[in-house]
Amino acid sequence: MAKRKKGPTPKKKTAADKPVSIQLPRPDVSEFVRYIVVPIFPGRPEDPPGGSPGRYVVTFILGIPGMSSVINDLHVPQLMDSGDSLLGVPGNVDRYMITVGGAPDNLPESLAILKNANGRLARIGTSVVAKSFAEAEAAAYDILMPQLSVLAFEADVPLEVKATVIIEEATSVQHIAATMMGKVRVVPAVQGYTTVELRPILASYREGLNSTSPTYQCLCFWKVLEGVRTFHTKRERTMVRAGSTPPSDPLDRLVPTNEADLPDQLEWSLERFRPYLGKAYREVMDDSRDTIRNAVAHITPGMDLLLADYFADVGKCREIIPVLRFIARDLIKNEMALAPSVPSAGSPQP
Repeated sequence: MAKRKKGPTPKKKTAADKPVSIQLPRPDVSEFVRYIVVPIFPGRPEDPPGGSPGRYVVTFILGIPGMSSVINDLHVPQLMDSGDSLLGVPGNVDRYMITVGGAPDNLPESLAILKNANGRLARIGTSVVAKSFAEAEAAAYDILMPQLSVLAFEADVPLEVKATVIIEEATSVQHIAATMMGKVRVVPAVQGYTTVELRPILASYREGLNSTSPTYQCLCFWKVLEGVRTFHTKRERTMVRAGSTPPSDPLDRLVPTNEADLPDQLEWSLERFRPYLGKAYREVMDDSRDTIRNAVAHITPGMDLLLADYFADVGKCREIIPVLRFIARDLIKNEMALAPSVPSAGSPQP
């Protein structure tokens, strides 16, 4: 009988051999976030998380608005395979190439649009020579988004980028940017009151929460601020005519001076509040009226506009969204406290 040869003794696994799992905190509500993954190699200094001069591979992952606009985890291979759109690709075509004419040397000359397993356009890849992740993302974004706008118009379908994955070729550092799904909340007992005046601002607030478009979110929350200002002016005039003392102007309320006094916010949201700490809501409105509200709401020649096709413009909106949402929510609560005691429809039933 032939003897069975013994193979090598399996190496005993140590803690270092096991995959590392990190539980990332969810934002309070669905919110745009950025994560950087820096691999650690034995005997090599840790690579800078902001990136270094060199080549970056940039992948934009498409999503279907209202169906796959947000992400639930940051497993990069799964994220790469999760892209989808409403544009089907013929069976004999693997990818579309978009050539960009006249681009500077550091910008991509072509964009590869790839399909998913269902035969629909799913992700767009390119490479960029840049000094950092931020520069690489901005360069690729400003080249891609105008092309997506043309494609969306020609096909007459919605197209959005739900996530961006950037890999620095020299270091394998990964940069992931996406709208992360917010926390699950318990269904509340409805204690507020709605009136004819309250309903439009509540609707605008809900639209702002629902949207993943930074420009539209800014507009929705700004509408709440403007609505509350109008309601207060009408209420003040009515009470003065009746000989009553009107309540204080809600726009005189202040953003908390200390970060600790803000409601639960993750670090990326706290950073966005710092320029506004201690300011009156009126000051925040004055500071952002032309630069945010008017720049988003209008397309007027000669104006400084904020457009969804430009990385810097979208960044300006994202920076102020948590602040506008905080102010809008506080103002609505204040309006509810002043509203007549007419119960709103619906409360949880046992």
